[in-house]
Amino acid sequence: MRFFVPVILFAILAAAGYGTAKWVESRSVWRGDDLLPKPVKTDGVDRRDPTQTRHSQPPAQDGLKFIELQNSGLDFTYENGDSGKFHLAETLGGGIGTADLDRDGRTDLIFVDGGDPINWPDQISNSIHIYRHLSTTSFTEVGEQNGCLWSGYGHGCCLGDFNNDGFDDFLITGYQSTAFFMNMGDGTYEERTEEAGLKMDRWCATAAFGDLDNDGDLDLYVTTYANTPRDVPPPYCEESGRRIHCHPHYYSAVPDYLFENVGDGTFRDRSTDSGISEQIQYGLGVVIADFNDDRTPEIFIANDGDRNLLFEKESDWKYREIGIESGVAYTAMGKSTGSMGIACADFNRDGRLDLLTTNFIHETNVTFYNQGGNTFVDTAGQNGLSTTSRAMVGWSAVPFDADLDGRPDLFVTNGHVTDSPSASFQQPPLLFHGTNDSQWKKTENAGAYFEQSWHGRGALATDLNEDGLPDLVVSPIDDPATILLNDFKFDGPVTTLQFVGTDSNRSAGNLRIEVQSGSETNVHERQLSGGYLTSRTTELSFASSNDGVNITLRWPNGNVQEMKDLSAGSYLIIEGKDEPLSLKTD
Repeated sequence: MRFFVPVILFAILAAAGYGTAKWVESRSVWRGDDLLPKPVKTDGVDRRDPTQTRHSQPPAQDGLKFIELQNSGLDFTYENGDSGKFHLAETLGGGIGTADLDRDGRTDLIFVDGGDPINWPDQISNSIHIYRHLSTTSFTEVGEQNGCLWSGYGHGCCLGDFNNDGFDDFLITGYQSTAFFMNMGDGTYEERTEEAGLKMDRWCATAAFGDLDNDGDLDLYVTTYANTPRDVPPPYCEESGRRIHCHPHYYSAVPDYLFENVGDGTFRDRSTDSGISEQIQYGLGVVIADFNDDRTPEIFIANDGDRNLLFEKESDWKYREIGIESGVAYTAMGKSTGSMGIACADFNRDGRLDLLTTNFIHETNVTFYNQGGNTFVDTAGQNGLSTTSRAMVGWSAVPFDADLDGRPDLFVTNGHVTDSPSASFQQPPLLFHGTNDSQWKKTENAGAYFEQSWHGRGALATDLNEDGLPDLVVSPIDDPATILLNDFKFDGPVTTLQFVGTDSNRSAGNLRIEVQSGSETNVHERQLSGGYLTSRTTELSFASSNDGVNITLRWPNGNVQEMKDLSAGSYLIIEGKDEPLSLKTD
């Protein structure tokens, strides 16, 4: 018996030591395991040569398929400046913006570049690339020649008409620097960062415009990530003898920014007096959305390795953080996640806006279904996402109706943050088809792009070839940005809507749109942030019917506008005008 006592004690101590070591490792490295898929081989085509054509594939069983647009004039690659110094800024990637910047009726594209995260004030290359849309499949770069010059280390793009002059302006976020450009309406832009009060020296990630005080102009929320001084070399971290990027929690978090649009071309910093700066996490994603349908939007923030936040307005520019009590701070298991991106839409079609966060490896992407009254329930284990996303590191999540059946589909970019020995660095994107029972089914054979692996980061959906179907735009790290044209065979009538606010903000941010066709009603909200580094102010398309559809618009300032039996076509809806303006050109 005496012999077994020390043996048992030794076993207990060994187990405790092993558990402690695993805990320390989990806090210090980007974890990985053998659940990751094997690296996917490419088809041998050089992805940097847009003239080459990928191999074709049979159409998906559920009909969803996307084809890469070749020879479009889009020639952009996000360079993260990887120089072997393992700076954490290399991991976030770049975002995309899409808007009709010159008001010619076509959707233009903005791409944000990185550069050198340590020496970016001295880099020569421009970090903003604007592609003007010339025809349905042709683009040309005009950013530098039109005044969009900025040599910072960029991450995100945030679009909105901040001065209600009819032309979208934009904010570029980045590592310890931001740039704000005002659209002059003649095809040129002027940097107004300092004049507008938007010069920020923290590490800024995703930003979102929204009319938070319902005064008819766009206010601004900016997430911040971590305090990583450029004059301090990154710490040394390794896994299995290989150096890797250190976990962000090696650094301290910093508070986010909140700005009020004063209305005179400037913003007022409300970060402190609003109460939001009391919450200090590692912010990456943000959406401004009206979750309880009271025409006052809330602010949801996805944090990396910390609890998520939900801010509810208490009074004029005073916010209360309700993430824990609302059910979005942690998963159903009570755990925080490494959250990056956000998708916000009515996933289960009950008339309320739901949330999805893309998360780190082992954690799965999480859906929070809205129960009303700013309360949510984690339903990831019930809708088909948990088994497909556990082995991935997710970034942009794009909710869109790819086949116009009224049910939200989902596109997710994936890719690890560092070249870990135990995980695939590049990972394939995922496409999910929404089903009748609020499930998501992973789409197989969706196109050659989905059979390859990438350092996926920014992505959004918009109709680029003007066929009424939403296409995808993707910007990975160190590989060319790609336009994926929607090849779904839809032959029914389509209605496309664009919006202009008058009493409400001109961008129609947080406009609630109810589309009734037959016995079905679908609810949409026009959000200007894409959740992770992206932004769009473009159209809404949906399947019409031979009898037309009924549209109810609930504007941010409380105005309600109804249109009965709207026939298929393309329309501009102006707040307060009874009849839509037809945009059909014959």
